[in-house]
Amino acid sequence: MLQSTDESNIHASGSVNVDTILKRLSALESEIDSILKGIDDYKRSLANSVEKEIDAIKEKVILLANTEAERILTEARQEAELESGRIIAEGEKNLSIIRSNISKNMDKAVQMILNRLVSE
Repeated sequence: MLQSTDESNIHASGSVNVDTILKRLSALESEIDSILKGIDDYKRSLANSVEKEIDAIKEKVILLANTEAERILTEARQEAELESGRIIAEGEKNLSIIRSNISKNMDKAVQMILNRLVSE
């Protein structure tokens, strides 16, 4: 009978151990699920943060590009205005020379025309 009591204690303690192990495994599984959920939440949060940072950097790059483009256009406009001013000044100088030559030679031209008309 003593042996039967020992066997029932072993079975009883064995089933308690199995129940304890199952409860611990279930708790561990719940903890793992909770950790995995936390990791998924962290991934989503990190992805959102990265997306926001990408958008902010895009805006900064676009702003810098627009600023640089405006600077380049302003410089090109100023250079073009200087060049057109030089061209206009040169044209006016040449026009002045032509007018001066016309004025100087007007009397000769009129005299030549009159001589031609008179000789015919």
